[in-house]
Amino acid sequence: MNMSNLGNPLTPAQWEALNRLVEGVTPEQLVWINGYWAGFSAARQQPVSVESPQPPKIQAKPEITVLFGSQTGNAEKLALLLHSRLVDHGFLARVEGMGSYKTAQIKRDRHLLIVVSTYGEGDPPDNALAFHEFLFGKKAPKLDGTQFSVLALGDSSYEHFCKTGRDIDERLAELGASRLLSRMDCDVDYEDTAATWIDTVLTKLHPANDAQTDSVLKTESVLVGTYSKKNPYHAKLLENLRLTGRGSSKDVRHIELSIADSGLVYEPGDSLGIVARNWPQRVNELLESLKLNGSATVLGANGIETSLEQALSNDFEITTLTRPFLEKYAELSGRRQALQH
Repeated sequence: MNMSNLGNPLTPAQWEALNRLVEGVTPEQLVWINGYWAGFSAARQQPVSVESPQPPKIQAKPEITVLFGSQTGNAEKLALLLHSRLVDHGFLARVEGMGSYKTAQIKRDRHLLIVVSTYGEGDPPDNALAFHEFLFGKKAPKLDGTQFSVLALGDSSYEHFCKTGRDIDERLAELGASRLLSRMDCDVDYEDTAATWIDTVLTKLHPANDAQTDSVLKTESVLVGTYSKKNPYHAKLLENLRLTGRGSSKDVRHIELSIADSGLVYEPGDSLGIVARNWPQRVNELLESLKLNGSATVLGANGIETSLEQALSNDFEITTLTRPFLEKYAELSGRRQALQH
């Protein structure tokens, strides 16, 4: 019989082989063969299931609280900058001044980043007084399980350099908190140290398996573009008018500077710092009295080689005796004991 008329999909050779297979087969065997081929056909139609590899679990990033204690605004500016960087890196972060911080919250804040300055002779800033008093009082709770780091701002010309930051750092450790990163102390020129602290904090906070770490951690230029004593804006002098009359012992002036291309915006209450040069005659008198060569090559305040005369003129304070200067002089002269008295 020609099976092609019945829609037989087999080739003649396949049809012949099938006939040889069933020749002499019993009815029971035909039933078994029929079930076998039905199961085989169903298996061939099932898609092959391949288990997809599961992506590695990404460790959840911790919630961060940034606290600042600021008198002149520098600590607040750095805290806001840190908060911005944390958000850019995908952290759930909040920033708050110590003056408005609810102290009961400290038991729930598992990651504390603190930026605080020291005011006067070792005192906390005004907006940090209540927080400082609470932290050193009997109501301060144990902080086991809390991680923290402190960026302390100060002025090394004062005896109690960065005292508030040091005190808070030590007290948090006494209460059982652990240091995510050791405290860093900033002098008046704080930009480089602050950038390093922010860099390192972000590195410490990122989970080890976070793929973003290598590509977005660099914040070395975080303060680049922020004008400061080390990076002053060279403004054009527009007006310099003397306001005091002839014969007056005072010299009061009206000065106008152009900051049109600086990107700086001034608001009421802001201050302007002028980077001045030392009086040339005083520089010459200093060189002559110490019998020093003004043409000698030295490192300036920015780490770039310059002449000693230029360094004394532009980079260093030569009219005020600071404690760091006295300590260095005592070390070089062997009179450190005299300094202590």
